[in-house]
Amino acid sequence: MLRSLVGSEMCIRDSAQVKDKERQARQVAADAARDADKADRKVQAHNIEAAKADDKVKQLQQALEDAKRGADRAHQQERQAQGEDDTLKNGEKDGQKALD
Repeated sequence: MLRSLVGSEMCIRDSAQVKDKERQARQVAADAARDADKADRKVQAHNIEAAKADDKVKQLQQALEDAKRGADRAHQQERQAQGEDDTLKNGEKDGQKALD
């Protein structure tokens, strides 16, 4: 014959279910905390790599600026040398005309 559960029997039955649900909730919380820690470490590693990349970009930009300045100086020196060469050639022509 079936009988209904009395209050204390219901508490005993339900307490096992509550403990199981609490254990599951603690496990879910622990898993979430572990996953959050992993994600945080990945973000930190990414930020470190991004900072390294930024530093490398700055170094390359500086090297490019240095190269541009060097090329500008070389062109200026080349123009000056060409001007001096033209002046010498003109002077030689004038000297030759004077001799003629």
